[in-house]
Amino acid sequence: GGVTRKSLCTQYFELLCKIIEEMPRLRKLKLRTRITSEMSIKSSSLKVIDMMEASAMTLVECICPSLEDVIIECLPISNGAESFQKSLVPVDPFAEDDFDLSSYPSIVRDGCRRFKVGEKPFIGMQVPASCKVNIYGMFF
Repeated sequence: GGVTRKSLCTQYFELLCKIIEEMPRLRKLKLRTRITSEMSIKSSSLKVIDMMEASAMTLVECICPSLEDVIIECLPISNGAESFQKSLVPVDPFAEDDFDLSSYPSIVRDGCRRFKVGEKPFIGMQVPASCKVNIYGMFF
């Protein structure tokens, strides 16, 4: 087979991952893409990964020992927490009350629900337990 758009995108993201790994002073990474893709990020220096404008991307592996925050957007496709588009996939699926404002009034602010990775693990996340996953979206 010839070169396809999908294979070119895969090669691009693989190259990007290698470049990120080779940047020892990189502190903040802001990803922007509408291309459905998977990404693996390894960085000893990254403190923030902003994926607000990369909702089609899934972070399948994140090995970042200095990471403090991941910022993602979840847009409800239909009713139910299991139907959220996710840039990160939790080990245990989200429950309805994970996004219920009445259950977490002190945690949900400005349309953002924050989870510490040590309390709500995500698949592929090898980061400090104190790292916060900041999920912006429409929560009820």
